[in-house]
Amino acid sequence: MNEIVKTILAWSEVWGILIPLTILILYKVKDRELKPVVLYVWIAVFLNIAGRIFAELWKAKLLHNMPSFLQNNLLFYNLHSVARVLLFTWFITNTKLLQPFRLLRIIIPVYALLVLINFIFFEPVSTFSTRLYAVESILLLVLCISFFLYSIKDESDTIWMDHPAFIVATGVSLYAVS
Repeated sequence: MNEIVKTILAWSEVWGILIPLTILILYKVKDRELKPVVLYVWIAVFLNIAGRIFAELWKAKLLHNMPSFLQNNLLFYNLHSVARVLLFTWFITNTKLLQPFRLLRIIIPVYALLVLINFIFFEPVSTFSTRLYAVESILLLVLCISFFLYSIKDESDTIWMDHPAFIVATGVSLYAVS
């Protein structure tokens, strides 16, 4: 019984992403505006399952002949972090609400440059990068707060609290601050 509980807990990173995946499958989201969120969920499922499989293979001592960056599952966590930033930035900026926000034109290139600098000069890609997660949290929080502020100032007929972007931005901002 104890092994079953340990296995369930070990796979918790996969179970967590299955909740939004189940919602996407049951409700068949057709809104083109939500495409980055749907894409993120599918990429997250793939990366979490791959990461968990690599962790199990490492535990079974089957990965010792692999290249060093594939000898643990931390590469998948780092890829997941990058995918989260890129896809949620894409989603939030697609709302047209943040178009006047000039900083958006440089956020992704600066983020990509910081990721490359981090993994080339400071940390190998096979380590858990706290720098990457810190930059991710800051960037996503700035985007979400900007979205909220611009939605308050918006004078169009759009009711932003009823818009899917409001719910996604709320969830992403809660994730970013945790």
